[in-house]
Amino acid sequence: MLAEFFGTFVLLLLGLGTCAVNTVGLPGAGRQTVPFGPDNWLINVFGSLFGAVAGILLTTSSSAACWRPAQP
Repeated sequence: MLAEFFGTFVLLLLGLGTCAVNTVGLPGAGRQTVPFGPDNWLINVFGSLFGAVAGILLTTSSSAACWRPAQP
């Protein structure tokens, strides 16, 4: 149960952190210094994807919900 909590925490931390960084980079915020574009959807997608993969990989060995091959 602790592994699922930690995996969800990592997913939310990285996924929502990516959205927050993009929001700060909006032209109306007055903080954008590079012409990368306002709230680029690719950054949101890859940030959330990285958060999901990191959460899964960090908790796979200790989670009871993960698939494990049958022992002969």
